[in-house]
Parts: sequence; C-alpha cells; structure tokens
Amino acid sequence: MRFLTTKNVFLAAILITVLYLALILIAPLLVPLPDTRKSVAPIPAGLEIDNQRVTFPSTQSGINLVAWWMPNESAKAVIVLVHGHGGQRTMEVFGGMQLAKQLLNAGYAVMSVDLRAHGESDDAPGGKLAPEDLVLDVMGAVDWVKSKHPDLSVGVIGASLGGATVVMAGVQDKRIEAVLAVAPALEPAESIKSYLVNVMSMPEFVARHLSWSMLTVHGQLGGADPLEIGAQLDGSRLFLIHNEADPINPVSGSRRLKEILPQAQIWITPPALDNPIVLERGPWGSHVRSYLLHPKQFAEKTIGFFDGRLANFD
Repeated sequence: MRFLTTKNVFLAAILITVLYLALILIAPLLVPLPDTRKSVAPIPAGLEIDNQRVTFPSTQSGINLVAWWMPNESAKAVIVLVHGHGGQRTMEVFGGMQLAKQLLNAGYAVMSVDLRAHGESDDAPGGKLAPEDLVLDVMGAVDWVKSKHPDLSVGVIGASLGGATVVMAGVQDKRIEAVLAVAPALEPAESIKSYLVNVMSMPEFVARHLSWSMLTVHGQLGGADPLEIGAQLDGSRLFLIHNEADPINPVSGSRRLKEILPQAQIWITPPALDNPIVLERGPWGSHVRSYLLHPKQFAEKTIGFFDGRLANFD
C-alpha cells in the first residue's frame, strides 16, 4: 500500500485539520437560523379580546418594545406572555391568544410582548438574541405593568427560548412571583443540535460540533447557562411543562431543572405523534404545542398554578 507514505499521512492529517477548522470556524456563520422578523398576526376576532397596543423601553437602554395589553377591570394579577425564537406576540404556534382568553376569564389581566428583533419591537444590538439580554425585555414589561398596576402581582409564561428567558428573569427580578416555562430551551447546545438534525437534516456528528462552535466560539446565543442560572430560582415559583417528544428542545432540560429544584412542579405531556396538529408541522412536531394538544388540562393546571402563587384575591 504505497499511498500510505509518511508524506501522504501528513497531508491527510493537514486536510482533516483544515476541514475541521472550517467546520467550527466558518460553517456556523453560514447556518440559516429561523427568521425572527415576522409581521404580527391579528388576535382572532372570534375571541373578542379587548386589547391596547402599548410601547415601553427594555431595561437595556435604546431598545423600545411593543406589546398588547389586555386589561381586566377586576384583575387579581397580571400574566406576561413571552414568545420563542421567531415568534411574535400573537404566539400562534403555542395558542397564545386562546390561552390569554382563558386567563382573562379566570380573572387575570394579560400582556403579550414582542421581544427585541421580533414583531414590531426594535432590533437587537449586533443581531444577537442571547437569553440573558432578552431577560431585560421581560423586566421592561414588568416595569410597565408595575407602573400602571403597582398593587397587582405578576406571573410570566414563556415558550421555548422565551421559556428559558422567563426562568432567568424569575431569578433576576423578584417582582415575578410565578414562572411557567413551556418547552424551555434550557440546554442551548442540545437545542441547536436538535434543530440542525431534525430541521436541517444534518448528520448528528456534524450538528454536535456546529452547535458547540456556534455557542462557544461564535457566541451566537450568548454565554449564559439557563440551567445554572435557573438553579438559583425558588422552585416553588416554577412550573415546567414539556412534551415528551419535543424535537427541538429536549425534555431532558426540564427534567434536569426539576431535579435541581425539587419544589418545582412539572408536567410532561405525552408525545401524541399521530395527532394532526403534530403531523402538519413536520420537523417541528410537538414543539411548544402542549396547550393545543391538551387545552383543558393545560388551562386547568396553569390557572391552578397561578391561583396558588399570585395572592391578590378579593
């Protein structure tokens, strides 16, 4: 086997090294992530939700946010809804406005916010959407609520990237008394890898290295560890809901946080892989769809959690 000379082995090693460096240094910059700047869908007319378009600053200077404020004259508390990456304040994929209607009927006022670089809110500086920065947007929403209704308690519901964001916001902002995280992106490396495998059909080996590079080398989703930060949360303030078969944010993240915070509540919803709602979405499958798949149970558990945590009742 004359081709296995020292020179050829050396050249092969150089080629492999160059290809690997290209994989971790260049390829991550070419990965097309989901578009975040989408138009805001209207609230379905049939829901008959009274709403006001409001604007307010993030707690990060220079960023203005847009939200819907859904008042309730007899509100016992306020729930802030936080969408995921590529979403907007209607939260259509999650079923946000349907849930908002149920929360209103249960005696809550509701706000649904466009995070930076989403919907009608301002762009993100540098184009990066790090959860630790999105926390500042959630805190801006809480500032607005408290400026209008200082006596009302505040709870938050976040989905996917928004789920990881509200977990971290609950640690940083003690005014948030109840945190519901739905399919939270608590393990960013696993989430990116799952996206690359399940949506972009990459081999798992390539996806794992790209994911590591996107986070570690390029810092494309910030430097915070949502699990490490979430471990500082009072577990009694936290409710985790996650579908067993979530193809984007693995359920392992929610299970790990529950182990760290034994006082937290958790509901792992069944896969429902043959459900039309799951089938029509293809690779996105059951991601953040626990409410649409189990609307009655979801609403009952959610409202029960907030009723137990937010104490402003007459």
